[in-house]
Amino acid sequence: AVSTLRGKQATEENVRSRIPGRTHVHFATHGYFTPGKDMARGMAPGLMSGLVLAGANREDIEGDDGILTASE
Repeated sequence: AVSTLRGKQATEENVRSRIPGRTHVHFATHGYFTPGKDMARGMAPGLMSGLVLAGANREDIEGDDGILTASE
């Protein structure tokens, strides 16, 4: 079954709740990646890339911040 999240529905919480048990997950969203030459020393590599979801630009962050890192 296909589960589509658009706009304000595409939150980190909604994404996390739909991933378990799936064999394939496709994202059409914004993301970020910091190339190796620019990586901050001592920073976990999994924090250097991720997906930017709904709510990532909010100032009142409680719980999920709208950014799903590779580590998560």
